[in-house]
Amino acid sequence: MLKSEKAAADTRRETNFPDAVPRHKDNGNVQVQLVTEGKVQEAIRNEIASTVQGDEIWLVMFYLADRTVIEGLTDAANRGVKANLILDTNKHSFGQKKTGLPNIPMASELIEDTDGKIDVRWYALSPEQFHPKMMYVKQKEEAVIISGSANHTSRNLNNFNLETDVKISAAHDSSIMTEVEGYFHMLWENKGAVFTADYEVHDDEMALGKRIIYTIQKLLHFTTF
Repeated sequence: MLKSEKAAADTRRETNFPDAVPRHKDNGNVQVQLVTEGKVQEAIRNEIASTVQGDEIWLVMFYLADRTVIEGLTDAANRGVKANLILDTNKHSFGQKKTGLPNIPMASELIEDTDGKIDVRWYALSPEQFHPKMMYVKQKEEAVIISGSANHTSRNLNNFNLETDVKISAAHDSSIMTEVEGYFHMLWENKGAVFTADYEVHDDEMALGKRIIYTIQKLLHFTTF
């Protein structure tokens, strides 16, 4: 991580950083990999593509619009993978009111293209933002977490923004995977508080004009997110 951050900092000016710790390998049961920019997209694409019927994909995300991710989720759901998404409504961002783009029309597209196989819930605590960017993939024996700074948009995943995520792989009954899965279920099932709302709460709020804007942005990649 130090090497990655220094490379970014040095594009501006020579920066003094601490010496990086030598690469460490042992016989532990958890693997951690640093992924940045386009490698984040590659890791997401590969993990989604590796899923089979009966596997689970959980996603919590502030902005979701990257076509590689959208198409991967659609294909996975249509081959029998369970996909649960918790998304921000994109109606508030850093104190400013927003239009609901891209998440509201994107969620509608995902549900339509999978005949309702993808389940979506909205983070409910308006006007707060739901700012996590994390995917959890649970397969028969192993689970993977990909989480960090990167929204799942073309700007973040196609080498335009500087982004850093970590990919964590371990048995799905390991302590870290159990904790992360518990976090998802807490939000999804509103355990202890109201965290999320049904998809239908915001489904009908996307006017035709906004859907047209979203379609143009999707085709031209000319966006604010």
